[in-house]
Amino acid sequence: MDLRGVTVNRNTLTLLEDNGQWINNIDLNARTGLRMKNPKYKEYVGKSRVEAENTKRKSLKDAGARRAEIERVVGKPCIVWAEQYTGNEIYTWNGIILKKVTGSGFSKTTTVATEITESVNIPEGKFTIPPDIQMKTLNVSAFH
Repeated sequence: MDLRGVTVNRNTLTLLEDNGQWINNIDLNARTGLRMKNPKYKEYVGKSRVEAENTKRKSLKDAGARRAEIERVVGKPCIVWAEQYTGNEIYTWNGIILKKVTGSGFSKTTTVATEITESVNIPEGKFTIPPDIQMKTLNVSAFH
């Protein structure tokens, strides 16, 4: 992540539980994590990858985003979505965000994937929260 000209390397992990009902965002550097109900669960449950991508595309368009161009990120052709009101840019490949530019001027933040490895067997243990992570559960309904 590039923050005001300073590059910060973050080691994060996002795990979904209960077929996507719960999202666990884990900071492997700080050894902490946040668990919350997935607010988009009902929009995506039971949908194919193509249907989920179409839902995301519609959501971006509804938020004033427009498809700007195609650009490569880590060798993958990404659709660049430019959000009209915020100036944010989201670069997606097969429905996966590989790059995100948020903010403006001096507070612009860029987050970009540095590597993608496809068709790899992943051990089952990689899909569980490491035991030394201090997790907190966020009640999203408290914000509504």
